Amino acid sequence: MRLRRCTWLVILFACAQATRAFTTLPEGERCSPDAFALHCALGFFSAEAYAEELAWWADDEREGREPGTPGSIQAAERAAACFARLGLLPGGDARDGARSHFQEFENGGRRGLLPGHCLKVGDRAFEWSTDWSLLDGVAEVALKDIEVVFAGYGITAPEYEYDDYAGLDVKGKAVLVLRHEPQETKADSRWKGAAPTEHASFAHKRANAESRGAAAVLCVNGPLHHDPAADRLCTLATSAGRGAVPVLHVRAPVVAALAEGTDFDLAAVQTAIDETEKPASRPLGNARIEIAGRAGVVANARNVVAILEGADPARKSEAVVIGAHYDHIGRGEYGSGVTTGEIHNGANDNASGSVGVLALAEAFVHAGLRPPRSIVFVLFDAEEKGLLGSRHYVEHPAVPIEKTVAMLNLDMIAFSARNECLVIGADSADAWPVIVAGTGGGEFAFTPQGDGGVGLALTPQGGGGGGGSDHASFLRRKIPSLFFFAGMSPGYHTPADDASACNPAIAIEILKAACTTAFLAARRHEGLAFKEPAAGPRRTRARLGVTTEARGDGALAITQVQPGSGAEKAGLKAGDVLAAAGGAPVASIDDLMKILRSRKPGDTLKVLWRRGEQEYEADVVLGR
Repeated sequence: MRLRRCTWLVILFACAQATRAFTTLPEGERCSPDAFALHCALGFFSAEAYAEELAWWADDEREGREPGTPGSIQAAERAAACFARLGLLPGGDARDGARSHFQEFENGGRRGLLPGHCLKVGDRAFEWSTDWSLLDGVAEVALKDIEVVFAGYGITAPEYEYDDYAGLDVKGKAVLVLRHEPQETKADSRWKGAAPTEHASFAHKRANAESRGAAAVLCVNGPLHHDPAADRLCTLATSAGRGAVPVLHVRAPVVAALAEGTDFDLAAVQTAIDETEKPASRPLGNARIEIAGRAGVVANARNVVAILEGADPARKSEAVVIGAHYDHIGRGEYGSGVTTGEIHNGANDNASGSVGVLALAEAFVHAGLRPPRSIVFVLFDAEEKGLLGSRHYVEHPAVPIEKTVAMLNLDMIAFSARNECLVIGADSADAWPVIVAGTGGGEFAFTPQGDGGVGLALTPQGGGGGGGSDHASFLRRKIPSLFFFAGMSPGYHTPADDASACNPAIAIEILKAACTTAFLAARRHEGLAFKEPAAGPRRTRARLGVTTEARGDGALAITQVQPGSGAEKAGLKAGDVLAAAGGAPVASIDDLMKILRSRKPGDTLKVLWRRGEQEYEADVVLGR
């Protein structure tokens, strides 16, 4: 990102502009070199340049920046190139005896099939990721000479008097099943109208087949309701639930090979099932299949880390971290509010914070703003998979964690419905309220209105220790941390989170406040003493007390239950799958958040969840 080129003419111009823009710039003896350098730094921020860079990060070419994908790699390399151009010290792993800007880690990387995989029908081999894919659920599969039978939609639903497995022997065989459920687009269908029931999920189809002794499940998109030309394969990012039976997603060429020499016609059979509402399961001739595959990480996740060395030889070994996660959820195969397979660009979440970190690095360097302590700039990967990048960083910090005096996190800073930015974690150090207040008055003042800004309100707020973004990893290590959070856009975790829906003017005001806050924390002589923050809000005021991961097709899995929470007291455990809350189905993180937004701490929420094949229901008291 190039907000300004580093030349003396541009620096003098920016400083002059900053002097005019900030009405509180002190005069005479009160204008210390530090104050002048800070005001010069604030003059480097440009809404136009920010918007241009944001558009690059949130472009379809980045394909949602899922860790380990080409778009994510492009983003990381762009950030590293920016840091290198600025002359910042690399803070990542050592490579060939020299430190790099990249910090790689396997957990959270892109998963795929390792070499040696195959799907064959007879002697005909099919190409992985073109004709077929393996879904998450088993780590390895090795099957040979397996008979295949067609099992309709793979559904057994007594409540609808429907059973695709009635009279069908599938023991030791692979079952070919249609995805979704009968009459899936019919508004008055007895199958809950056009809304999917639990029987439509990969997990239910897998569990049903496994209970009947099937060796594998092959799922195919039915041509009656889906355009074969737009038939996109799900991947290992999509969970089919844990079990012993592998689930494959196959395309029409595989089905055609299985049906070769028979009268089986998938479109005709699906039409008959939907029209008559009666199963049409049957054997598929003499076709035999071979399946082999082992899942593993094929591309690591990686943080991007750079260091601006402090100016004081005695204190430059200490550091303030400024960070943001740059990953998003790719095509929405996990964590999405929808399951369309479309690119989720993640402009506000969190290209906005990523571009902000680069802009802050530019401003510090070009204005010659060097506080006594060092500043570590970090773009975290795999936040959407459970804060994995920041968790890795605190275990492998560029500056020893005991020498890290503070952390500032930027997440979703380019949209605010109320023209407000929450500064969460303000109670993690007694000094934070004083420092944040310093951004609005005094020698180091930042005054949005004086800069012709939008008059954004900065609202310090306690809490933030419960998680939700990368500052939580630092709070767990007792590092005073602030989380700058303007709000979730209406397109949160959907394909609608585009750059066009963001407001760069809001981001610029937040960056000026963050710049001042980081500088004041890094120059503070006595450092900051950590204070345990309140449980605090995560991203909703009422909290269920669980960390979740959307695994596709209606499966929202619980990955962690907060000790002492209402969820723990009600009996929820990691590995459970949420099914409904407050009488409404829960198929995504967005579903859960919408339900929680209408509640307040202390309310009781009826929650339905699954553990294996068992269902449980309990009233959960919501926390804050």
